[in-house]
Amino acid sequence: MNIYVKEFKNVLLVKKMLQIFNSKVWISKLTSIDNVNETDIIIISKEDIDFYCDKGKIIYYEDFIRELNEYLIKEISVNYDRYYLASEIKKAYYENINTLCVGSSYAQFGIETKLYSYLSNCSLGSQDMYYSYKIIREVCDKNDNIENIVLVTAYYYFYSDLSLTKDLGELSRVSRVYYPLFNDLHNAILVPPCSSFFPISNILDIEKLIDKNFYDSYFGPHRMRSSMTCVQWENRTRTWNEISNAEKEFLCKYRAEAHNKSIKHINTFCENIKIFLELNQYLKDKQVDLYVVVPPATKYYRKYLNHKFKDMSYEVWNRVPYDFKILDLFDSKDFDESDFVDTDHLNDKGAVKFTNIINDLIQN
Repeated sequence: MNIYVKEFKNVLLVKKMLQIFNSKVWISKLTSIDNVNETDIIIISKEDIDFYCDKGKIIYYEDFIRELNEYLIKEISVNYDRYYLASEIKKAYYENINTLCVGSSYAQFGIETKLYSYLSNCSLGSQDMYYSYKIIREVCDKNDNIENIVLVTAYYYFYSDLSLTKDLGELSRVSRVYYPLFNDLHNAILVPPCSSFFPISNILDIEKLIDKNFYDSYFGPHRMRSSMTCVQWENRTRTWNEISNAEKEFLCKYRAEAHNKSIKHINTFCENIKIFLELNQYLKDKQVDLYVVVPPATKYYRKYLNHKFKDMSYEVWNRVPYDFKILDLFDSKDFDESDFVDTDHLNDKGAVKFTNIINDLIQN
């Protein structure tokens, strides 16, 4: 099968089609219909009303692109996190990138990579120690210019294992993001199925199409921090800083108590200590610096989070026989209520502040 492109003005050109089909497909400009056979495809513009051919399969460029875009919009919307992470990992391979940020939603919300071109932010909601380490190895094994790893970690991070969560929505992050990228379920036995809205095709370059249509950063005009809050309040027309203190305290108590339940995950705690030790040894061998950063939280969330998490985290950090830096901003007075988008995540203003603090830490 050959694909011919009947070029028409600036509307339809062969070079446009080369961005859509994979390299194995033979595409050429149609100069004559004499060599066209029944199995060939001819792509034409609807505006090219004078063209006629009774051989091959005719595809109208405008209809094809419209249908393709509809698939793309659905696919990216459903599997946004996977494509973001895949795109950001590719970015982290670039020579100008020397600092890799990983961690959960605290890093996802808190680090604004647009401020510094040397940063790559591969964090995502609920990303645990295991998958953070997978990402670190994936990037550092391919980019020898990586000098710094920033691990943004909550106090309860050692008690978190995404693959063992009972929340099916959270567990689907394994099937939608990490299994497609790393072919690794970690401790999960069964995970929810992965949905896809993109057509099966052996001639389209799906990866190229996704890359071409994806964004440079997780948040932006296309995806606002304020629309992605991890807790929901009754009147969503009001921002976090517009709801009452009583409502804030109620939501923070609910959120912190949900996190407090993980204190019983002793096996996970022990496994994550082993992963953290292995991570440190790997980075030592690579001569890469590790920065462990505890993000800030609102005063009400701090009030209700189990203090044992902090005690256990510092016990681990202080006993690890490796050199790494800790920046603990949990109680930092540099942040106030106006810096948050919800109970424990930073808004745009707070993210700028947080990213600048991390930059100062690395540069100094």
